[in-house]
Amino acid sequence: MDEFIHGSLDTFLKNDPRYNFYVAVEDGLGVVGMFVTSAGIFVDHDGEFEDLPFGKPWGYMDEDLEMHSGTMYPTIEIDYLAVRKDLRERGYGTEILTEITEAARRKGCYFLTVDAYHDREYSAIPFYEKLGFFALQEFSEEHETLRMAKRV
Repeated sequence: MDEFIHGSLDTFLKNDPRYNFYVAVEDGLGVVGMFVTSAGIFVDHDGEFEDLPFGKPWGYMDEDLEMHSGTMYPTIEIDYLAVRKDLRERGYGTEILTEITEAARRKGCYFLTVDAYHDREYSAIPFYEKLGFFALQEFSEEHETLRMAKRV
């Protein structure tokens, strides 16, 4: 995280202005964590969230020429969320996610979406599950991320 903040962040933000960047700072601890978000969409393929207003019809044809449809909702996409290693498991990640959730509500979004990182040494999946996210695909050890969403 420190290398990214001090080395790559300015270039990253200048090259892709659609991102919103935030840093959470705690008194006396310096930078505790950071997150980057962007606008996104969540597609309800199963009609599970029909109670939500303002959904838009959505459809596409797959490579087998089968038509798929659903309802599209605006989301906040969590592109990056990180807490300093030495400060993890103190509630900072939950606090940051609470702020993101409130921002999504204020902007009229119905979901948060994220590609939760997972490898042999670290997995963010349990963190997101604990905070109410659900998987949007089957989990596979072959992939480094799991697509997840949370209704806000």
